Parts: sequence; structure tokens; C-alpha cells
Amino acid sequence: MLAGTTDAAVTPETAQLIPREAAVCVFERSWHATPNNVSRSRRALLATLREEELAEPVLDTIGLAVAAVTTNTVYHGYVGRRIGQFQITAATEADAIKVTVEDDGCGFDEQTAPVSGRGRGLVASLANHVETTSRSGGGTVTTMWFARTA
Repeated sequence: MLAGTTDAAVTPETAQLIPREAAVCVFERSWHATPNNVSRSRRALLATLREEELAEPVLDTIGLAVAAVTTNTVYHGYVGRRIGQFQITAATEADAIKVTVEDDGCGFDEQTAPVSGRGRGLVASLANHVETTSRSGGGTVTTMWFARTA
């Protein structure tokens, strides 16, 4: 809280001035969007996250979700286009692990993508929160948050 303020004095304008514990990036790496890199990227991410002393059930959950998102990227993000790249970034927060998968594919249309798709449904059931957006110049960004404890 800002010095000299009370809860009642915090407004939307002053709230952005209150320091928040910043996420610490612990992993950032890119791969060609090919099927063999789905498992490679998952293994590399989990090897790094093991150093954060996360429980195996948490690592398993993150691994399954990342595999689902990167599989969608590889098989749906480049239909009719050249194969591109995807990047995985992971950051630790006070009580969560934030994992982002970005690609430079064709983008993601929330209106036409099947809601019942196995990958999207799996990710939604595994992560505490998921946000998927398309970038204006192409590509998709999926950010997932996972509790640090099972």
C-alpha cells in the first residue's frame, strides 16, 4: 500500500502505483512447430520447473496442459502456411506458475474453434485460469496459471 493511504484511499488510479510481487521468468525457449518438438518442449520446461521444487502432481498437470496447447499449435496453427515457431515462457509468482505458449501461426478464432475440442477442454480442466488470444498480425497466445501446490 502507498505510504499514508488506507484501503478507502486506494482508487483505480492509485492502485496501479502499488507495487505487486513481480513474476520471475524462469524459462523462455522457442522451437520449430513440428510434432517432435511437442514432447521436447514439454521435457525442457519440466526439467527447469523441477528446480523450483514443485510437487510431481503439479509438474504433471503443467506438462499435460503444455502438451495439449503445443499440439494444437503444431496441428492447427499452420494449416495452409509454412511451419513457424512456438515459444514457451514460464514465470513463478507468489502462489502460482504462469506458463505462456505463443506461436506465429494463423491465429485463433474463438467463434469458430470447437469448444468441445479435447485439447481446449483438457487445458481448461487442468489450469486454474486460461486466457487465449490472437495477435493482430497473426499468431496465438495462450497463458495458463497453475497453483504451486497440488
